[in-house]
Amino acid sequence: MLNIRASMRIDLQPSPFTPEVFVWVLAKLQPSVLATGGCVGLTAEFPFYNDVPAVIHGVLDAGTKRGVTTALLMASVTERNPRVGGGLLLRLCLPLTLEPKAASRLANDLNLAETQEWTECHLLGSWRTKETALWFVCFVPSIVARGLQPLQRAMLVFNLIISMRIRTNWAKTYLSARDSALS
Repeated sequence: MLNIRASMRIDLQPSPFTPEVFVWVLAKLQPSVLATGGCVGLTAEFPFYNDVPAVIHGVLDAGTKRGVTTALLMASVTERNPRVGGGLLLRLCLPLTLEPKAASRLANDLNLAETQEWTECHLLGSWRTKETALWFVCFVPSIVARGLQPLQRAMLVFNLIISMRIRTNWAKTYLSARDSALS
């Protein structure tokens, strides 16, 4: 249609998402979000069933009968897209364990719902499954951040992460309403 893919070259330059970007983002996220990170990414937990972090649940067996009660976000610059090269990969995993067919059906339902409802978050990416887990996956090519100043890059990453937190809240609300309608 627009032949965008043909006009893009694979980006072989070093990532514009530098360690300083993740240091800045971590400083802004904490203490309201449990997050850790390093030079090539970060991991954060967002409340879903409650705000007991997975690490606390695993060590102290806290939480609920459902096991892990928080959604897990992983942001990384180590993965490369074969068509556009480097970038920022964001993966959000909800604390749900479903049968594979049910997970696939739910991923499709969430993708459709995001096109029909105001989710208050970016529409880059999609819901998908991996075995029995439900994920939202988003890849932001490095070229998006090439012309930005370091602080602007950090704010871009911060906004993408906050958008994933909003998406977590939206998904929880959507699933609760869906469960209520089915009961």
